[in-house]
Amino acid sequence: MILNAFCWLCALSLGRDYFAIFELAFVVSICIMLSVVDISIRKIPNELLVALILLQVIVFLAQHQYYILSVHLLGCVLGFLLFLIPAFFGKGAGLGDVKFAAVVGLFLGFYDFFISVVLMSLILLLYTVYLLISGKGGLKTKLALGPFLASAFILVFAFDIATQQTL
Repeated sequence: MILNAFCWLCALSLGRDYFAIFELAFVVSICIMLSVVDISIRKIPNELLVALILLQVIVFLAQHQYYILSVHLLGCVLGFLLFLIPAFFGKGAGLGDVKFAAVVGLFLGFYDFFISVVLMSLILLLYTVYLLISGKGGLKTKLALGPFLASAFILVFAFDIATQQTL
């Protein structure tokens, strides 16, 4: 709860576009819940993904951003396919990760989704190095991908909101 409250406070400090601030804070709250559940029981709840999809639909309708809808739908398809391939072969990603990647792609769009995947990979690499150095795990340690994708999603989304307000 403290982390969530701190994230809302940070979101409020980003500027005066309260609609974007609410959107960011809502995304952060959902990602925190999603990460905790994924770490605990290794599942990503569909209810949280539906909440994110509904938020994105509301944003598109409220801000009349129909001109970039194709970029966001392409991001959704890309996220789905990019995470479906390893899940299909039983390597790394589960079906919850596939659905979450599709939702992240819908939110961020095609270009920013690529940035979030690279960022997720870097965060995952740093955590793996930490596990190896500390002796708490190895290369075969099973990790939940949801928190890593959620972290990258939040960072890229917050950066987008912060840079849009300065333009």
